[in-house]
Amino acid sequence: MAEKKYLMVASLQLGRTYSCYAFSTRHEFKEDPLKIHVNPVWKTNQYMSMSTPTCLLLNKDKEFVAFGYEAENEYAEVILDGETDDYYFMKSFTTLLHNNKDVTDDMIIKDVTGKTLPASEVFRLSIKYLVSHLIQTLDKRGEGVGHEDLKWVLTIPSSWTETAKHIMKLSAEKAGIQSDHLVMVPESASAYIYYQTLRSQDNKQKQQDGAEYMVVNLGGFAADITVIKRQNDKLIESYHTTDNSCGSTFVNKQFFHIFDEISGESVMKNLKENDPLFYLDIEREFEAVKRSIDSEMQRKISLSIPIVALDKIQKFTECLRKIKHLKYLNGNIAVGLLGKVFRAQLDMLIAATEHEERMADEQKGINSKRCRESR
Repeated sequence: MAEKKYLMVASLQLGRTYSCYAFSTRHEFKEDPLKIHVNPVWKTNQYMSMSTPTCLLLNKDKEFVAFGYEAENEYAEVILDGETDDYYFMKSFTTLLHNNKDVTDDMIIKDVTGKTLPASEVFRLSIKYLVSHLIQTLDKRGEGVGHEDLKWVLTIPSSWTETAKHIMKLSAEKAGIQSDHLVMVPESASAYIYYQTLRSQDNKQKQQDGAEYMVVNLGGFAADITVIKRQNDKLIESYHTTDNSCGSTFVNKQFFHIFDEISGESVMKNLKENDPLFYLDIEREFEAVKRSIDSEMQRKISLSIPIVALDKIQKFTECLRKIKHLKYLNGNIAVGLLGKVFRAQLDMLIAATEHEERMADEQKGINSKRCRESR
């Protein structure tokens, strides 16, 4: 049977920190393989993002309420109303599948308050939301593409076990994606293919057989480091590891550690528990600032903190004295000081990359020796 010629390929990513999707039509791909459309921007009060947080909100009947930024906003209201017992709020739940050899088909996920749900159901509802959001986007664009015309790609980390892949595949199918329309692709392979396509267009160079490339995927919770080799028109993953100390969420932790030093840990904890909307505003404000920073920046960084949130801090007067002493006055943070927030993770990332490069070279030497001995 001839392979079906799909009108469009859509890719979904249910990431550890953020989720998103992208798509490409057949006719545009023929003209330009890099003509790729991404999801419409998700908006917050602070910035616009091409991805949305991987978090899911369900009601007490385990029915879908919201996903992403909307789920964060609505759950903050739930906390204020004292109704957390009537809702399930899951955040960064795919983390359970990473480097976990104990993954089972019937594994459960705990929400932020400890209530449990089947992992497969959490994955199903999340994928269903992304699929629905994409179909609505296509309808607004007037694409007129149905499920039968779509090839779905679900990108996954190389660290997942076969059981983890199986759970996600079944969840996608239960979310409405036909099995024969679905393919699962490692994130590292996707990045490699994109880079090689871009490289061949820019330089018109033919990809060298046997060449190895290190793909470093800087995610929210970890850095996935993979060495990929192209051999006989096939991609071979010759080495992979995950460093859990280099994710962007650790940069955020460093930032809030500064806030704890300024106001006291108990003050920020109180704000998070009793005024979650304001705490969420501070989190998102820092995320916006973080995304605007580049290596050439020399000016001070402006960080807006909601006045109401400041009023809620009981030690506000003492905080101002500390802020002045630490040169945080007027919400301006020196780039050099903010650099300290990133420095620890950058140092660990560089060390991890250099270590894995040595390990890959050692593995290559071992394989070469075995090859010679087998002759």
